[in-house]
Amino acid sequence: MNEQQDSADITAAVAAMGIDMEAWRQRQRFVGFGSEDAVLLREMGDIAERHVDATVDRFYENIEGFPELVALIRASGSTIERLKTTQRHYLRTLFGGDYGAAYLEQRLRVGVVHYRIGLDPRWYLGSYSVYSQLLLPLARKRYPWNRGRQERAAQAITKLLSLDSQLALDTYVRSLTRSVDAASMSRIDVDRRVVGYRRFIANVATGDLTHRIEVTGDDELASLGDQLNDMVNKLASMARAVNEASSSTMVATEELQQSVSSQSAGAAQQASAVSETATTLEEIRVTSNQTRDKAHSLGQAAERTREEGERGVQTVQGSAAAMQDIRNKVESIARNILALSEQTQQIGDITGLHGTHGVALDTAGKFGYISDGGGNAVVVFNRATLAKVATIPAQINPDAILFEPATKTVWAFNGRSHSATVISAATRKVVATIPLPGKPEFAVADGHGTIFNNIEDKSEMIRIDARTHKVTATWPAGCESPSGLAFDGAGHRLFPVCDGNKMAVLDSNTGKLLATAHSGDGPDAARWSAACMRSAASIVEASQNGRSASPSFKKRPAAMPP
Repeated sequence: MNEQQDSADITAAVAAMGIDMEAWRQRQRFVGFGSEDAVLLREMGDIAERHVDATVDRFYENIEGFPELVALIRASGSTIERLKTTQRHYLRTLFGGDYGAAYLEQRLRVGVVHYRIGLDPRWYLGSYSVYSQLLLPLARKRYPWNRGRQERAAQAITKLLSLDSQLALDTYVRSLTRSVDAASMSRIDVDRRVVGYRRFIANVATGDLTHRIEVTGDDELASLGDQLNDMVNKLASMARAVNEASSSTMVATEELQQSVSSQSAGAAQQASAVSETATTLEEIRVTSNQTRDKAHSLGQAAERTREEGERGVQTVQGSAAAMQDIRNKVESIARNILALSEQTQQIGDITGLHGTHGVALDTAGKFGYISDGGGNAVVVFNRATLAKVATIPAQINPDAILFEPATKTVWAFNGRSHSATVISAATRKVVATIPLPGKPEFAVADGHGTIFNNIEDKSEMIRIDARTHKVTATWPAGCESPSGLAFDGAGHRLFPVCDGNKMAVLDSNTGKLLATAHSGDGPDAARWSAACMRSAASIVEASQNGRSASPSFKKRPAAMPP
């Protein structure tokens, strides 16, 4: 099949899907995809373009790990490099901002092609999950300082990928259904033609040589029909020869009455004609037997065809049931995604700030404390209403902030003043300002009156007594320029994350360096998970075409007892 015919067949299959613009808009409304989502995705077009090559390369690195998919691509006559070009175009349309008729038709064509090359739904449905993992971090890159817009952009990506996966699954199921219908029609056509052949052979057996089989197509049944028609044509010719021989016999009898010599000659001719007639009738009998045997074989072949067709229908029905099960699971996943989206909606805004760095929450569940770096202040807000309650002056550029539960105090670490501002949660007054040996970064509290803080420009770790407001120890951080800091209270371990792709592990009692571990490039925040016994750092990894955000997880080494 040439490319022009192949394209025409795909276009016809897409048209047969029956999904018009009204149905497409209805699907968009169902998952909550609207004009705001389109605007967010279009705004992300520039960041998506900068990462399109890296995203496609990572997508196909995953595919090349599965020989079955690589073999399928080769069998379809395509190559990985050619498909990369198609995928780059797909990613650009995801963030193009136009999700109308042209977008719909392109997605349906993709689904039809997947079915034609035999791509199982588990592979391309799984591919949407892979794309989700690769694309969602782009929302953070596009809106690094706007958490609400990050979340809405990530939801827009999730909604559009969900719509795309619906269309791909619909085209697969409907193409499969058409194949089942076509198989059923083929079996019915075979049965109809076999019945016609049997009726024709029965007429020939009774001596009716006037009818012929109407032959259609170029398959084996059509070839058999041509052979039967040719056989009957020969039988008719033989019958005409017999009739002509009988006429000759009558003429010869009349001539016998006129002349004895003519009579002898006529008798000889008649005997010869009778002999030829007997031979012809014997040939007819043999041919009729052959025809009957061939008809019997044809009937057996038709019966086998019918049985194979029934088994094929059963197999296809089983496949259709499996596809329905897959569709139900996909719809369940979509419902879960929608439920998650509803649970993670932004509940409000706290405005009038000048550069938010961090938020600390009190243990009573009533108030929160924001380090407003640009305003050189700590802003207190009501957690129930999000209303600002107080603005407390700090020193220059408060950055990290925490609530210390043992003393009921709030600690703001001032990056440019090299100090810590201590605030009473009860009175909302500054009770102390503590000088620090350098630029403070992240800080953690053990919950019992001790605070640990990274000193970034000195590559040090300090320990502070929250009750006396004194620095009680200074230790090497174990790595250069520590930023994020995680704390394992049960194991007495500190995990500073640093430049140079390093994470250090310190004993929180002695400051001893226990181990170092590899992390990603450009770490920022860090957190310890007691349930998983792992520390995690948010990092920015360098790639060939830019930088992409991803988490780095490190398990506490077994050789380090709690």
